[in-house]
Amino acid sequence: KAKSAAKAAQRGRKPGGGEYVPSPWEGLVQIEPAEPGPAEAQRLPMLGMPGDFMEERWQRRLTLARRGPGVYDGLMRGFGDLEKVIAANDFELGRDAKFAMRGKVAQMSGTLDLARAQDGYGRGATLVLNALEKVWPPCRELAREVERALRVFTSVNSYFTPPGARGFDPHFDFEDVFIVQVHGTKRWRVWEPDPAVSQVALPLNDAHTLPSKSAVPTTRPNATVLR
Repeated sequence: KAKSAAKAAQRGRKPGGGEYVPSPWEGLVQIEPAEPGPAEAQRLPMLGMPGDFMEERWQRRLTLARRGPGVYDGLMRGFGDLEKVIAANDFELGRDAKFAMRGKVAQMSGTLDLARAQDGYGRGATLVLNALEKVWPPCRELAREVERALRVFTSVNSYFTPPGARGFDPHFDFEDVFIVQVHGTKRWRVWEPDPAVSQVALPLNDAHTLPSKSAVPTTRPNATVLR
């Protein structure tokens, strides 16, 4: 869970227009996985949160859960399921889908098809599909489980990033985020809320109280590899 935290990137802008230069990966503090405990005590079984999640972690602490192999095979089986989702739905570019590369989102219109998806991915762009709970039953099941447990609206997006590529610069999200790795591996840099960029825990989506979403934290991030 990334609690209103700035996330993963290679380079970005500091407040005032300077360049953010990431610390060497080997020197970053690695996030320690949480012990999930017995299966009957776990919270949000599809996500494997530990038994103390609701009382001690939800909206309070960064939590990393390691799952066994194959746990998410039914959620999205890599490129095979991705092709099925694209072929069966009319994703409007700019609304339902987009391409992002090195912090910039491509300005595109029209409908996403397999040829455009393959071309963008081949050029090194991250393909983002929004609101998959509306069109893909396994994602709908996951969203409903989270909504039942937490009583908050839940939406599921997917991010397919080519090897060695980066879709987004450091940023924070206005919502609580569960990050689930379903295919391949990805390196993440995750920051705690940073007062230096006027970031506080769980900021409201309010232009009067927040910096730009792209405001880059000034503290050293924590790090992990999701598999």
